[in-house]
Amino acid sequence: MHMLPLQANVDKVEALRITELFCSLPEHVLHKVAAMATVRNLGQGEMLYSEHEDAVGLFIVVSGRLRSIREGFDGREQVLSTERAGAALSEASVFGGGQYFSTVLAETPSLVLCIPHREIRQICDEHPELLWKVARVLSRRVRLYAELIESLALLNVDRRLALFLLGLLGDRPLDPTAAVEFELPFTRSEIAARIGSVREVVSRSLSHLHEIKLIGLVGKRLVTIPDIQALREFAGAIHGTHPFPSLSLK
Repeated sequence: MHMLPLQANVDKVEALRITELFCSLPEHVLHKVAAMATVRNLGQGEMLYSEHEDAVGLFIVVSGRLRSIREGFDGREQVLSTERAGAALSEASVFGGGQYFSTVLAETPSLVLCIPHREIRQICDEHPELLWKVARVLSRRVRLYAELIESLALLNVDRRLALFLLGLLGDRPLDPTAAVEFELPFTRSEIAARIGSVREVVSRSLSHLHEIKLIGLVGKRLVTIPDIQALREFAGAIHGTHPFPSLSLK
């Protein structure tokens, strides 16, 4: 994996401070971890690591957006998660050994810290409270993947798509009586990779949701949700969550 020269304007200590894993460490320990870390500068579409590679370290997203995927034998991909600043990547591989669990690609130009696995294990030996943070992060990730598997197995594409659209709205407060209008930030193929389908089926599902008046659709991107509660009821939002990796609209 090629490491580019260290970026002078990257505050590695601050990048570690905003992560759940390292935020509670004393300042001198944050500086120690920062000294171990190298910086990777990724262009859009560039791979950080592959599920076929042996794990070499823990990664912290400094800026940008990355997606974690698994690839099938037929070349199709399933997006597992979308990661932004403050996220940690490859914890399971670092502490469990072996190859990376997934392939990670930059969706936008991104900066990532890499901490070699031996060094991160050493820090955990010296500060065992970190292992509780690791356990918490991994537990949340297991729950997220369980919800994703449940949705892929039990919901048809129309309902998966409805959940995905609801996930784009994020957690912002909404007036349930008012329509919401937004532009889709993804192509049909990108949506398919997130909800476990193919482009043609996603296109048909969008048209179907439009026909039954759960959404309005103008062109390729402009979507209106006239009744958010109706779309939620149609989706049967599992445990009130939105399991498909998306990008909350700001």
